[in-house]
Amino acid sequence: MTKVMTQPKVSTENDPVQYLHFSKFYERISRTDATNPYSSTFSFVPFIQKMKKTRKETSGAACTMDASAFEHMEKDLISYSDPEQLDTPEKRQAIISTFFPSLFIEGQMGFIAQPFTKQFFFTTPALQEFFYCPDWEIKVTGDLAKAKMGSPAMEAGKLVLSSLYNRTLESSSYQTMTFRNKKTFLERHFKINIVLDFIKTTALKEQ
Repeated sequence: MTKVMTQPKVSTENDPVQYLHFSKFYERISRTDATNPYSSTFSFVPFIQKMKKTRKETSGAACTMDASAFEHMEKDLISYSDPEQLDTPEKRQAIISTFFPSLFIEGQMGFIAQPFTKQFFFTTPALQEFFYCPDWEIKVTGDLAKAKMGSPAMEAGKLVLSSLYNRTLESSSYQTMTFRNKKTFLERHFKINIVLDFIKTTALKEQ
């Protein structure tokens, strides 16, 4: 029996299936504007309002004990309500770890971004390590081949219908990403789950 060594196929722009390092893939999608009729800005204010509402709806000793701690944290958040003040990764990690500790569970892959855009405000250390590891590359097919990540217009439209018109649109708009290890060809699959709990919808004209 003869041992045959094979080399993985070199991807080209015309291949129906490509594997690219994530940094190169992100450069590609960053150059592509996603069609979205809705604009958005990044702010901690909706999060503060959501937490206030939740605290008011909670009764009992736990609420009383939590009130002073929450008010202290609220002041910290308000002081950082302008994202431009969080101009270093250390400042961002400090404030995010305070209010979203679950993102810092070991190995947790997550991010915080301006709604319905590719502008990431924060990515967890585990996600950064995986995305920028030289051994992993992303499988680029379908919408990814068109430099699209999800459907921001669809997600924003669903939120508008729900919050302003009390209408629910059932659709499966989540996206699955496949990564391949260049050395072992082992694949890992990830489903992107977008949490919209802290997004405030504002009507620009009377409905």
